[in-house]
Amino acid sequence: MQNLDHDAMIKLLQTEREGFLAMCDEGLPYCIPFGYVLIDDSVYISLLPQGRKWACIQKNPQVCFSVYAWNKDRSAWASVVIEGELEPVSALDLIRRVVRTNAVKMSIEDVEEYVQKRMHY
Repeated sequence: MQNLDHDAMIKLLQTEREGFLAMCDEGLPYCIPFGYVLIDDSVYISLLPQGRKWACIQKNPQVCFSVYAWNKDRSAWASVVIEGELEPVSALDLIRRVVRTNAVKMSIEDVEEYVQKRMHY
């Protein structure tokens, strides 16, 4: 295995659609697949304030996010692992940008309708 340089990490994060968000739940590991977007070299996830993941993050915002991809013949892979504190975003314009970017990434047909629904939360 070799370390990726910054440009290779950004390319991987721009290319892939999902990653894995790892948290700690009362001392036990908890890891779930999660969609994300990369905007200005920052990873954003869209998280509704409910469920086990929300409860975990409220107790302990330290997380690990990992994205990986295989090469075409599955003989090698590359990954990016990000460790740190998950920070909430409160700026509505940035939230709207994240939601819109995510909708485009997921190939949602009516992006504006999706954005309006998500912004309602």
